[in-house]
Amino acid sequence: MKRTNKFLCLVLMAVLLTSMLTPCYTNSEELRSKTTLLIGQTYQDEFEGYVSGIGTAPAGTSHYGEIYTGTINQGDDGKYFDDSAPYLHWVSQNYPNATALIAISIKDNPIAGGYGHLNPHDPNGYDPSCVYKATKDIAYTNKWDANIKKFAQKFKHYPNITFLVRIGYEVNLLMMANASGQEFTTILDKYNAMGINIYDDISLVDPADIDIKAYHDAYNKIARMIRDEEGASNVKFVYHPVRGFGEVKALYPGNQYVDYIGFSAFNHDLSIGTDEANDFVRTIGYDGSRIDSNLQQSLDWSSSRKPILIAEAAYQKAPTEWAAAAGASHSNAFLEYIDRLIEVIEAYNIQYLTYINSNWVGHHWPAHWGDSRVEAFSDVKAYWMNKVVHNPNFIHYSGSSSTEKPEAVSGLRATPADSQVTLNWNASAGAATYDIEYDSVRLSTTLTSKLISNLTNDRTYVFKVIPINTNGSGPSATITAKPQSIQSGGLIGSYANGETKQVQVILTASGMYRLDVTGEVGVVSQLISSKLGSVDGGMAAIDYGRVSSIYFHNVQPGALTLSIQSHSDSTVLQEVRLWDPNNQEILY
Repeated sequence: MKRTNKFLCLVLMAVLLTSMLTPCYTNSEELRSKTTLLIGQTYQDEFEGYVSGIGTAPAGTSHYGEIYTGTINQGDDGKYFDDSAPYLHWVSQNYPNATALIAISIKDNPIAGGYGHLNPHDPNGYDPSCVYKATKDIAYTNKWDANIKKFAQKFKHYPNITFLVRIGYEVNLLMMANASGQEFTTILDKYNAMGINIYDDISLVDPADIDIKAYHDAYNKIARMIRDEEGASNVKFVYHPVRGFGEVKALYPGNQYVDYIGFSAFNHDLSIGTDEANDFVRTIGYDGSRIDSNLQQSLDWSSSRKPILIAEAAYQKAPTEWAAAAGASHSNAFLEYIDRLIEVIEAYNIQYLTYINSNWVGHHWPAHWGDSRVEAFSDVKAYWMNKVVHNPNFIHYSGSSSTEKPEAVSGLRATPADSQVTLNWNASAGAATYDIEYDSVRLSTTLTSKLISNLTNDRTYVFKVIPINTNGSGPSATITAKPQSIQSGGLIGSYANGETKQVQVILTASGMYRLDVTGEVGVVSQLISSKLGSVDGGMAAIDYGRVSSIYFHNVQPGALTLSIQSHSDSTVLQEVRLWDPNNQEILY
């Protein structure tokens, strides 16, 4: 959490507070890999204080920049008011081969980009859609392209640093997607009056009110420019939403440029109260929960898609009475926080932990933020040494680049189509590139997906994905797939009243699928219905020149039948397209 104004912090906290439940972890210990420790944020003296007090350097640091200047400019990186980033430069000189977590902020300081601000108590320049407008400009204009290129050049300037780049951070619907120009609560009230919870199904919301596509496209454009067009090969990209489950799903920009999914883990995220006047936040965790229910759902959903990192974590000051009242294992809530943080790391195979080791109050934050420095308190230091520093499952700075080969990729998926197969997988810890082998062909990519073309239909292929770094090749992951020809005509064309057409589709992801249908010339309000496997999507009215959508909820992967039935005379379909939960088109 970048050091921003108190008002925005309070707004976010008010929006994000939810009920808590006891976690039910499922990840098995045998799948556990090591967690790389980073220490944040933005202040060199606090990083050096950690190293001096603990006696071991972490594997990296965290830094913040903003799209409106194209610079890494927060804390010590901004002390010269230019693009020199002196703290990052110091890291590269003193800790070569370290990892730096970078936030390219969109939500902070939009007034610097000419978009106004989000503080309703200051009417001069207040615009509840200001961050959305900036996001839309990033996605669909070249207004900020030069600044995106500046970030890419900065990353390339330090080839001895691995950059984990958050495109936006703690992204949420309130800021990134409020297209309405109205207070976000007004939009919530509007849909609540219609019986719609926008967090349950964002597809029911008019994009003129809440537009999630702009963030999807802005994220992917920034990533594409930095890595593909500008050639910054030492960059991995992080999607870092707030913990709200509906927002995590809605704003997910698709698999192509998401290498990691990141979350924050402060007190409330781990069901620990904070020392504030509000009784609700003081008593969080009194029900015996150990993790926020939304965070748990989000972690469960994300862990099946991409590796997870904790992008921001810090203990905040808990009420004096909290530990006893909540039945905590420790009388010191700081130790309880460390226990719960480790539980999440172990349960969800967290790849990176960024702990913000900071005296927050010393930087003029409210009193309940307290002092999260682990070396500042003897009992906390001893506990941290035992749980983290001496824990073989944590990676600290080694003084040189790692000598370990990368781990095998996980989540390998194959989507066959006509004469081609698309492979997708989760990023491998330590991998720089990936080789794909089939028959006698060997291909290479820096991405976590690969389209393989010019294949023979109805033939089964065996594909291997092999992670590579400077130390060699990691274990391969294997999958089979059979490309198939597209059925001639498919679902488009003329339907008699009651006629049904169907095709077979291969689905690799679970969740909500969307069918977009457009009518031919002359079609007005013709009714169709559709099923995907056993899931009934209901009916839709089809018109010429307008896309009508049918949604299929809780679809499971597999080979399924997609069917459309006409309920009108003279129904003619011009275009039919199926999209998976990651906004990837399913070919048939």
